[in-house]
Amino acid sequence: MDRIGRKQTMTLGFMLWGVLGFVLGGALNPIQKHFALFVVLYGIFNSLGEMGPGVATFLCAAESFPTPLRGQYLGFAAAVGKACAAIGTQVFTPIQNSFSDT
Repeated sequence: MDRIGRKQTMTLGFMLWGVLGFVLGGALNPIQKHFALFVVLYGIFNSLGEMGPGVATFLCAAESFPTPLRGQYLGFAAAVGKACAAIGTQVFTPIQNSFSDT
């Protein structure tokens, strides 16, 4: 991460994660016939998630706040994220149901 930078690591991780996700989703039937291949690709997929977005997202947020207030700001950011996730969970189904099935 120190060689190419935090934002570049996060971007690279997201891009590779997305590409492999589309490969896994697009070729799921042939991949499922070879269990070992599926396990390896899924393991790489999870590793890419931790390489970029998993670590760099927290690190970029932590370095954005001043040191004396870092714990309080990160706690507030975590609380807002959890609150938005709870609200999004409750709002998603009515939004989805508002669309027609066709």
